[in-house]
Amino acid sequence: NHSVLPSLIGKAKEYLGSAPTRHLFDLYCGYGLFSLTLAAHFARVTGIELSHASIDSAVGNARRLKAQHVRFVRSAIDAGSIDGLTANISPACAVILDPPRGGTGSMVVEQIAVRRPGTVLHIFCNAGIIHDELARWTSNGYDVCRAVPIDLFPGTSEIETLVLLKPKPGFSL
Repeated sequence: NHSVLPSLIGKAKEYLGSAPTRHLFDLYCGYGLFSLTLAAHFARVTGIELSHASIDSAVGNARRLKAQHVRFVRSAIDAGSIDGLTANISPACAVILDPPRGGTGSMVVEQIAVRRPGTVLHIFCNAGIIHDELARWTSNGYDVCRAVPIDLFPGTSEIETLVLLKPKPGFSL
């Protein structure tokens, strides 16, 4: 829904802030919507997605937009790959997760939380999983700071929910 995209991107930018020295990790990046529209606000962007077609589109979009500090990686995002994918995440980084309707896989939230990124934006397209996914974040040292629903699909019962998470002060795993 193109008419709602500016609201979605604007809210993501507001929640993540502008930090031209930070690295943004965009997990489940699809064709690069967040990676490419937020790239100007970060020093580096890494988008990660399993789908060949999505990564091909993301790379083509990056070329077309001349986004030189954005790179895309084709990989599963699961218990077997998440440790390597998150190796460069640090407290100075921001992370976006926009997983499929079933949510994140085993150990994805937990492994990201161990790296303690300063800002996490978790996007949900399935309201039924929000409680369980956020319980994983909170039990791993993150607080829910803000949340907003966005009706990206008018005429349906589906909504996107953006949730901003920050590390709990003094929490250690």
